[in-house]
Amino acid sequence: MIGADRVKTWPRDGQPLDAKLGDKKPDDLIGDNIVIAWSGTTGKVTGDIYNISEPWLEFDETKNTGHFFPVKLDAKYAGREITFIGSVTVKARDLDWVVRVDDLPDKKATFMDGEDVIAKLDFTPATLAA
Repeated sequence: MIGADRVKTWPRDGQPLDAKLGDKKPDDLIGDNIVIAWSGTTGKVTGDIYNISEPWLEFDETKNTGHFFPVKLDAKYAGREITFIGSVTVKARDLDWVVRVDDLPDKKATFMDGEDVIAKLDFTPATLAA
């Protein structure tokens, strides 16, 4: 199984991401030109990731501005403890994630299921819009 079978961006259907994240929609965060080019489980993200300049308090109390990328893991990971590795390591039983790209070391993030790499996302080719 390759990364494209494991990870997608949230649908750009005009619906809010999640009630706990306020009224933000995928369209507020990413352009319609977003593409993830996969090589195995490594995906290079290209396209526009918009800057959120107004504090997004539902996301975080302090790190609430910048460039955010919505990620939806495949349903096969439902109920499993997922590890996100980026500027911090976070474990959660969730399929829906929002990555703050500005914090990522080398603009790269990894999602793991135990020892299994779900996906490595490389945001270096993406355009971080002003």
